[in-house]
Amino acid sequence: MRVSQVVQDALTKAGGKNYKGEPNFRFAWSQDFTYKISNGKTYEPFRVCAEDCWLLLKWEPAEFWGTEEAWNLTNWEPTGLLTAGPYPREGRYRVVRNLKKAVIKDGVMTFEHPEPTLKFVDEVFPLLQGFLELDTEKKAELLATRDKNEKAELAKKFGQSRELYRGIATAKQIQTQTEKIERFLKNPKRVQQALQLTKRRTK
Repeated sequence: MRVSQVVQDALTKAGGKNYKGEPNFRFAWSQDFTYKISNGKTYEPFRVCAEDCWLLLKWEPAEFWGTEEAWNLTNWEPTGLLTAGPYPREGRYRVVRNLKKAVIKDGVMTFEHPEPTLKFVDEVFPLLQGFLELDTEKKAELLATRDKNEKAELAKKFGQSRELYRGIATAKQIQTQTEKIERFLKNPKRVQQALQLTKRRTK
């Protein structure tokens, strides 16, 4: 599957090109995005994302993947093959975003995988690009702040739920007590006994 050329052109314009003249960012259908890895005998395509969906990919230069020496040392096999495949000397793409949308159907949350659109490129991509351009420290700080805010929001909702529960519980208690009083007043004998007991205590 291929994304609309208009959408890909817009993404390329927004994200620029690498030194080879290829887009820094591109969209790909998950079934079509693979790396070559070792199966013990030869190299074969390995599907990076098992889920059927659209992916946003970012090209990374060779140095992003470490040195070739370290790559070969880490992935070396007795057969002479490399577990993770040949070192990407020319750089290669990696997944930075799985395009999916959570929806509620009949009370059950499921995920849809919409095709990339110009709206995504115009509104969502700039935010992702900005995040990717941050250094590791800034990314960690931003993620920590987001995590803190999400926890605070959950705590707020939990607190509201507790207050609501307390309100419901109190209302039920009052209703129960009222019903007891009403049942008591409907029994003249019990009312008379209670009045007599009260008089004795006040003497």
